[in-house]
Amino acid sequence: MDSKESNFETLDYYTDPSLFADPFPYYEFLRAKGPVQRLPGRENVVAVTGFEEALTVYQDNEHYSTINNLGGPLIPIPIPDGRSDDITPYIEAARPNVPMGNQLVTFDNLQHSRIRSLLMRLFTPSRLKANEIYLTTLSGQLIDKFAGTGKVEILSDYGNVFAGLVIADLLGVPEEDRPWFTEKFSYQPPVGTSVAANPLAFLDDKFSGYIADRRRNPRADVMSELATAALSDGSMPTEVEVMRVATFLFAAGQDTTARFLAMCMHTLAEHPDVQASLRADPQLIPNFIEEVLRFDGPVKTSHRMVRKPTTLAGLELPAGTNVALMQAAINRDPRRFDDPGTFKLGRPRAREHLGFGRGAHTCPGALLARNETRVSLERLLSRMGDIRISEEKHGPPGARRFDLEPTFILRGYQALHLEFTPIGKGV
Repeated sequence: MDSKESNFETLDYYTDPSLFADPFPYYEFLRAKGPVQRLPGRENVVAVTGFEEALTVYQDNEHYSTINNLGGPLIPIPIPDGRSDDITPYIEAARPNVPMGNQLVTFDNLQHSRIRSLLMRLFTPSRLKANEIYLTTLSGQLIDKFAGTGKVEILSDYGNVFAGLVIADLLGVPEEDRPWFTEKFSYQPPVGTSVAANPLAFLDDKFSGYIADRRRNPRADVMSELATAALSDGSMPTEVEVMRVATFLFAAGQDTTARFLAMCMHTLAEHPDVQASLRADPQLIPNFIEEVLRFDGPVKTSHRMVRKPTTLAGLELPAGTNVALMQAAINRDPRRFDDPGTFKLGRPRAREHLGFGRGAHTCPGALLARNETRVSLERLLSRMGDIRISEEKHGPPGARRFDLEPTFILRGYQALHLEFTPIGKGV
């Protein structure tokens, strides 16, 4: 065992800052031990780096709960000694005190399917196709603000604003209220520290008001559809249930999309040949998006809790075990992807990655995120020539300096400064 591997044996995946910026050597250290392994330093956590093994977990809702999806072992689920074969009652008893425990992302089985059926009304292909006109117009308006300067911080100047306004438009947030959301929105997922059980509470009053208004006075907008729609079982959701669908979508629909777009722009800036290929043939952009999702997507880790004893890859998992699905590692499983550590434009079966999860909890906004990213890249490439990393801000090739989010959940830049040669409109 070399010194790096010895060091990995003692690092805490959930708190060690050295793993936030570049976790990939650590993932390979785990993979060398097998696709499913006990996590060093966390005796009640099992790490999954294998693609097929992850599929098994994603598709098994009987044995695995999503109650700990956002925090894994950092989510307190009190389970008495001598726990039963089925700890579901303890999971549900703990739910009111679990971060995001009242949101779709941690719901299980019937509760999840009821609420997800409401959310999926937003993401029909016809609605997203109609929404594309707005995406294109908004993208152009935002690019106009910096296109002539030859430089941009892609998150604050474009990605965050774009993703936020897109989801606000989709939901039907009144235009006069949108500046409030831009100013007040501050959601961050739990990162090694305790957070409120409902970190989105600051959005509740606004969306409760929208839902109540739409139930009294329905309009031709998405919010009215949410407010007046029946659930899959024929019942009417409460105003609180609808409000929480809206607040979750508003929060989740912004952060990961903006950070993923920054990853795409970083890839283009560091790969001039790929940039040239996309300019020559924009039809390659969808495949490019899928390969970035596989190679360096915005989600590093999601979690499940074993609710009933089971086995995975021959490893016995008692009830209460935390399962860490390391998506960033899973998407580089060499048993599934040829030469997985290399970015390949035109990779066959590019959409087979697990960047959006799989099974019942597949990201409901995946199609919207793909559309937002595709439209943005088309527009950005048409106005920005010779896109490159700012050496003043991030250093020269081989000695880059980036600040990434200090979290085991998401992989994303806090800022990405780019330089380019202005082209197109107004040049």
